[in-house]
Amino acid sequence: MEIFYFLISTEYLLFTISLGLALLLAIAVMLIGEFDDELDFDIEDAPVLNFLGFGHVPVMVGILTLLTSFGIFGYIIQGILVAKLFLLPWFIAVIPAAVFSVFATSKMNKIIGELLPSYENYSINLSNLVGKEATITLPAPAGRIVEAKVIDDLHQIHYIRLKITHDVFMGDKLILSVLDQDTNVFTHN
Repeated sequence: MEIFYFLISTEYLLFTISLGLALLLAIAVMLIGEFDDELDFDIEDAPVLNFLGFGHVPVMVGILTLLTSFGIFGYIIQGILVAKLFLLPWFIAVIPAAVFSVFATSKMNKIIGELLPSYENYSINLSNLVGKEATITLPAPAGRIVEAKVIDDLHQIHYIRLKITHDVFMGDKLILSVLDQDTNVFTHN
């Protein structure tokens, strides 16, 4: 019971709340799933968040890191001072805990960002697909524009529009010959 009173004493309460919120948020993310989609913003518009490393990790990871480091640094600061036989009032202990946690969050988010898998996509110039083999995805009569799939040199699949000169069936293969730059429609041989 003594640990409970320690955790809710006024000198430690804010740090306990911070760690409790981090724990509840982590449980919510595990049960509900990631809900970063609702938190969509441009990181360049928020220099403080950029400094905290929020551009390197999902927002929820950044928030968890900030809450956790704030709570831990608060306990460390108060623990060091208890060894010196005094405690700071909570409103004073918050200042160094916040400063340390900001720098720790910045570093930790960058480290975590390096460890997380990155989901990158890339774009290519469509003219690089000229000469490649395209596979028709849906049958169509001559003169129509159809969808076809092309695999590039990096084995990535691209779906393109192709104007056909004769009837085609699903799975037919054609060689791309010309790209109309205005409409991004290919023609074939």
